Amino acid sequence: MISASSEFKKCVKKGHKFVNYADITLKDGTVLNLGPADFTVGGFNMTDKTTDGKFGVGFAIGKTINITIANHTNKFSAYDFYKSIIYLYVAIELSDGRVLKEKKGKYYVLNPATPGDTIKLSGVDSMCQFDKPFEADIQFPATLQTILSQCCMDCGVNIGFTEFDNWNFVVYDRPEECTYRQVVSWVAQIAGYNARINNNDALDLVWYASDKKQEENTIDGGNFFLYELEDTIDGGNFTNYETEITIDGGTFTDGLTENVTKIANLSVSTDDVVITGVKVEYDGVSVLRGIEGYVINVKNNPLVAGVEEAVTDYLFKRIAGMQFRPLTCKTTNNPLFEPFDSCYVYDRKGNSYFTLINSITYTISGFTTIACNAADPVRNESSYTSEAARALVEARRNTKKQLTTYDKA
Repeated sequence: MISASSEFKKCVKKGHKFVNYADITLKDGTVLNLGPADFTVGGFNMTDKTTDGKFGVGFAIGKTINITIANHTNKFSAYDFYKSIIYLYVAIELSDGRVLKEKKGKYYVLNPATPGDTIKLSGVDSMCQFDKPFEADIQFPATLQTILSQCCMDCGVNIGFTEFDNWNFVVYDRPEECTYRQVVSWVAQIAGYNARINNNDALDLVWYASDKKQEENTIDGGNFFLYELEDTIDGGNFTNYETEITIDGGTFTDGLTENVTKIANLSVSTDDVVITGVKVEYDGVSVLRGIEGYVINVKNNPLVAGVEEAVTDYLFKRIAGMQFRPLTCKTTNNPLFEPFDSCYVYDRKGNSYFTLINSITYTISGFTTIACNAADPVRNESSYTSEAARALVEARRNTKKQLTTYDKA
C-alpha cells in the first residue's frame, strides 16, 4: 500500500471523505491550482494495473486518469489543456482546518479538451515517455542495470531504483527495431519484476508480496487459560517498567497482509492458482523448469538469446510455488491500495481468500475495485504467455542469426 502518514491511514480506517487537489501546468507555462470545488461530484477516477488481464512477469503498463473540471462559470474556458501536465493529490480535510495530502502521480494530457459546463481530461503517467524508438548509446555486452538506467535517462524518466535482483545479468546482443518501453519490459521480465511509475513519478521494478503468513521473529504469547508452558517470558508487572530489555509489539497492523472485509460484487475463482513452472522460449529454443500445469511462459524476449537456461532457472526460483486466488470485488473507498499488494478478502460467509492485487480502479466518491486477474486455473492446468514480450520485430534476425560464436566473442 502507499506509504502514507499514520494520521492519513487512521482517517482511511475511520471512513473519512476524500477530495481531490491538482496542480496543472499548461504547455505555455501557466500553472492552475485546483481544489475540491473545481471538480465535479465524482470527477476523478484512476486505473492502475500491471496486467493485460493475466498474471505474469515483465509488464510495463502505465496508470491512466480521468478528471472532470467544473466550468459552469467559464472559469477555465480561456485555457488550452492540450499537452498539459497534471500533478494529482487525494486529500482528507480535517475539522481543525488541516489538509492531509497524498500524491497520486504525474500525468500527461494527450487529448484536446473542449470547454463547456465541464471540461473532461484524460491523462497517462510517465510510462508513455518510453514510447519512442530505442536508440540508446550503450555498448553491448551490457548489464540489465546499465540498460534500464540508460532507458530512463534517454526518455527523461526519473529512476526509482538502485540495484535490483539480477541487475548484473549480461545481455550480449543489442535489441533492434523496438521501443524503449519494450526494452524496459524485457529487462523487467528477466529480472523477475513488472515495471511501473510510482506516485513520485519514478520508474520502479516491483513484484508481489506473496507470503501468506509473516511468522518470523514473533513470540507466541500463548492463551489466557493455559499457562503450563515449559519456556516463559516474564512480562514484569503493570507498575514498574524500568527494564533493560523491551519487546515492541508494533502497531498490530503495519506490515501485515491487509484484511478486506467490506466488499460488494465479489467474483471469485473456484480454485487457487499455483505456479508450477516457468518456460522460456526464443528462436526455436524452449526451456522448461518445473512441471506442466500453471506455467509462466516467457516468449520472444530477445535479451535471453543464448542464455535461455539461466533465465529459466532464475525465474523458476523466484516465481514457482506462488499460490493465490483470482478474484475481483468492490470495497470501501481506499486510495492507498496499489498493484502488487497482497490481501485476504472475506466473503459474507466468512470464507477468506488470499490474493495478489494486479488491477485497481479508484473513484473519488465511490467504491475501489480491486482484482487479481489471472487466466482461469482450470484445476491449475493453464498456461500464461506474457503479451508484453511478444512485441519483438522479427526483422532483426536475418543477419544476427548468422553470427557464429567466434563472431560474438
